[in-house]
Amino acid sequence: MNGILIDLTTEEKEIAFKEAHRRHLQSKSLKQTPRNGGPAQDQKGLEIDIAGALGEMAAAKFLDQKQFVFDFNKNWGVYDLPPNIDVKTALGHYRRLRVFLDEKPSKLFVHVTYKYEQLRIHGWAIGGEVMRKEYIEDPVGRRAAYFVPNTELKPINDLKNILLDLQIR
Repeated sequence: MNGILIDLTTEEKEIAFKEAHRRHLQSKSLKQTPRNGGPAQDQKGLEIDIAGALGEMAAAKFLDQKQFVFDFNKNWGVYDLPPNIDVKTALGHYRRLRVFLDEKPSKLFVHVTYKYEQLRIHGWAIGGEVMRKEYIEDPVGRRAAYFVPNTELKPINDLKNILLDLQIR
């Protein structure tokens, strides 16, 4: 099993759980469906929200950007972390990075997996470099996306160093 194992503190987990529940309640009240067409308003939807929030916390912790995680007053747009990072969390450590077909090629994607209360960061990618025709799949028939093999991801330490060089911390 690859990836860097990230251990969150009890406090970090509590913050992520609180954010996941906030997202889930908001989705239910607005009757929103996820971009992937999956469940939103049932228990499975809550599990996905929890995994996503935990993945964002894990990436923020590793990248020394915890001060930016779940920041509603952010000035870096719709990204999870500055300057343009989207954290993609998949349920299962064998999963690949999923990048939707309509994503911006300039986005940076951090691939986190979650299973059995373990979080692993597998690497990162620049959207435009991994948005390749050969990666397009629609495995469950809901929404096609680029499914990027973990072997194509850049080491997460490289992104951490880039952010340090840019003094984004």
